[in-house]
This record gives sequence, structure tokens and C-alpha cells, in this order.
Amino acid sequence: KRQGFFLALWLSMFGLVLLLHRPWVEKEKLSFPLVQLPLEITRAVPGERGFLRNPVMWLGFSLSFFYNATNIAHGLFPSVPGMGREIWIAPFDTPPWNAVGSVRLNYRPELVGFGYLVSTEVSFSIWFAFVIERLVAVLLSAIGYREPGAPFVPEQALGAYLGVAVSLLYLSRRHLAGIVRAALGAGAPEQRGYRGIFFGWLASVAALFLFCRLLGMQWWVAVLYPSLILAVALVYARMRAEAGVPAIWLFPWGMPKAMLFATFGTAPFTVGGSGATLSAMALLDFLSRGAAVSMSGYQVEALRAGHLVRERPGRWVAGLALALVLGVALSFYFHLTGLYRVGAQQVPGGLWGWHMAIPEHNNAVTWPESPQPVARPRVVALGAGFLTVLLLQFLRMQFLGFPLHPLGFMVGISYDSLVWSPFFVVWLVKSLVLRFGGMPLYRKTLPGFLGFALGHLFAVGVVWGFLGAILKGLYEGYAINFG
Repeated sequence: KRQGFFLALWLSMFGLVLLLHRPWVEKEKLSFPLVQLPLEITRAVPGERGFLRNPVMWLGFSLSFFYNATNIAHGLFPSVPGMGREIWIAPFDTPPWNAVGSVRLNYRPELVGFGYLVSTEVSFSIWFAFVIERLVAVLLSAIGYREPGAPFVPEQALGAYLGVAVSLLYLSRRHLAGIVRAALGAGAPEQRGYRGIFFGWLASVAALFLFCRLLGMQWWVAVLYPSLILAVALVYARMRAEAGVPAIWLFPWGMPKAMLFATFGTAPFTVGGSGATLSAMALLDFLSRGAAVSMSGYQVEALRAGHLVRERPGRWVAGLALALVLGVALSFYFHLTGLYRVGAQQVPGGLWGWHMAIPEHNNAVTWPESPQPVARPRVVALGAGFLTVLLLQFLRMQFLGFPLHPLGFMVGISYDSLVWSPFFVVWLVKSLVLRFGGMPLYRKTLPGFLGFALGHLFAVGVVWGFLGAILKGLYEGYAINFG
């Protein structure tokens, strides 16, 4: 049953990707930045110098590797200075400007390297959204608004995600309508291949809804909660296809479930005093907080890579589904047998996640007796994010060259502290390159930026990963993640 749930979740996400992949590739010609690096490494064109023989690539690789080498040396020998991973600054200490708070400048070579493939409209919108959100915080402080959590950026991020989802479905309405007609036997010949995909997607979504219902959720919650997760997954896939940000947590973390309670209050979830729906939602809390939605990003990139190497989609999907089933089975085996053998509280490093799980299950017990009201400020923030994205989409459709991109705005407020500074750098550099050298200079410098990303991935993913595996406790000296 557990494997069936994860398979239904995975297939429902992949179904959305399969249904929308063609217009993203053929009509909108999205760049799929994260697919470009492995393709460049493996591409061989007679008469051309290969990617790994390009001195510009090795220059970027060397710069990134040197940066990481200083941090690795510092991790091994603390007396050796390292360049660090980030800089924190607090530019203001008097009201209302102190509402800006601490500003983090991240050194993320992979974001800069892959971000060079992203349009300047998207990269500009990412860092500009960060600036706007901090200015909104200053404005609220200036007028005396002191609501805890204001300006509710995570809530705005979920609204932005849902706004992008609505925009994607609206802009693809003719394509999707053609798929429905083809599924019913009346579509164009080129769309009849979608028949199996469409009905397979419907079956997987129905299985997802049924599992939630059998778990104890009320029927409307069993439909609405997974639908929100699928909407976030769809937009995450679009973000990876268009912006290529290699961050698995770049979504409104924890918000899909939290905003259901904030929007409706908790009383509708406890009809008759039963906590069954709340208990089921607590059990599936990982859908809102975990990396489940990021699977759609890997799916869309795998599909694009398979298309470029002329692999049949059916074989690609079957292979990935088999890998999922084996991966879930092995993860259950190794985690559960290890926890039962050693003891959950005896695992080195502790049992991660309990501090979130216990409050969720406690709420399922206490909220039927003490229901929580609607959180109106948070709902207003949700609506503000939703309407802002729709407005930006409308302006881009009406005015050619409008500089703000709804997807960039969404990314900028979903993980602002991580992404804003790398994308400011890449926006500035790419704008100057295009302004003074045009596309010829851009093409010449592109291998350098891909090498910049590759050098980082090799240094921390291979070299530091290998050292950390053989030398106990070394990871704490230079903790790195790709989230």
C-alpha cells in the first residue's frame, strides 16, 4: 500500500509533465538549463572542439574549484582561512528601515553557472522581488502594522505558485482541450498518442484521492489537499524547465497544508468532533514539507534529456517508474530495519523530524475541542501573491518587453535569502555581455559558466563527499548542501 501511494503520487506528477511537455519545448522553447551540462559533456560534433577541451570551461571550473578548495582546506585545518559560504549584513538598525532585517549574500557557484542560461527577465525578477518584499516590510513598519509574521512572504509564495499554475493551465487550454478530444476519439491525429497518458494520469490522480479518503480524510479534503500538492509540483517542474534553479526546497515550504487551516479555520476539518481528517493530514504532512514535489523537476528534465537523445517516452517512463519502485522498497528496508535494530533514539545524529511531527499530531487531538479561527492576514497575503502573478502575466501579454516575469517573482519570494544574490550577479554579468558583445560573446562565455557550476559540483560532490565518507565527522568542517 505504501509503495502504491508513492507510485500514484509519482505518476500523477509525471502525467502532468507529459501532458504539458510538448508546448513547453516546441512553442515556448524553454531552455531546460540543468539538462545542458550533461548534454554538453557528452555531445560530440565532428570538426568542433569538445566541451571538456574548451579552455574557457576550464577557467570557470578552476575558479569554482579554487573557491571550494579554500573551504575544504579550512574544514581540514581550521587555521587555514577559507572564503566561506555566505555573508550576513544588517544594513539598518533604526525604524522603520530595520524591518529590512539581516540580508544574506550567498556564494552559490551552481546558481550562477546554470543561471547564465536563464533569460535576463527571469533573473532580474528574482532579485527584484527580494527588494520589493523587503521594502514592503519597511512600509508596514512605517505605518505601524505589527502583525506577527508580516509581510507573510511564505503565504505570498503559495499564492504566487497557484497563480502561475492557473496561468500555465490557461495558456495551455487549447492544447489540453485537444488532448481531451483525442482521449474521447475526436482529436487531431498528432494528439491521439496522449490518450493513454491522459487516462493513466486520471487513474493515478483518482488513486491518490482514494488513498487519502481511505486514510480518514473527508472527501473534499481528500481532493483539495492532493490537488494543491499537484499544482505546486506542476509549477516546480515549470520552474526547473525555465529557470533551472537547482534547489529542491524552492517551493512554499509547509504552506499547502498550513494555508488550508488558515483559509477555512480548523472547524470544517473536525465535523462531529472527529480528528480523523487532522490525523490523516498530519500523517501526510511530508507532502507539504518534504521534497516530494521536487520529483516533478527531475521528471521534466529526464523527459527532456530522453527527447534530445531520441529515446521513446514509453521506455523512459517505464524505466523511471521501475527505479522509483525499487528505490522506495530499498529505502523502507534500510530505514526501518536500521531504526528497529539500533533504536530510533540511538541513531547517530538523532531522529530528524520529530520536532515537526509531534506538534502536528498533538493538533489533531486538541483542535477538535479548541478550533482555530480563519487567519485573515495570511489569507490576504495568499491572495496578494496570487493576484500579483496574474497581473504580471497580463502585463507581459499586453506589453512586449515588459521586464518583470511572473515566474521570476515567484522564485524570488519562495526562497529569497538563497537565490537573490546569485541571480543578481548573473543578471548583471549577462546583461553586460549581451549589451557589449551580443550573442557571439554570450556563446563564447557560456562554457565558462557551465564549467563554474561543474567545478563546484565536482569539488563538493565528489572530492569533499569522498573525504567526508572516509574521515569521520569531517562534514561539520564545511557543511554543504544543494537545497
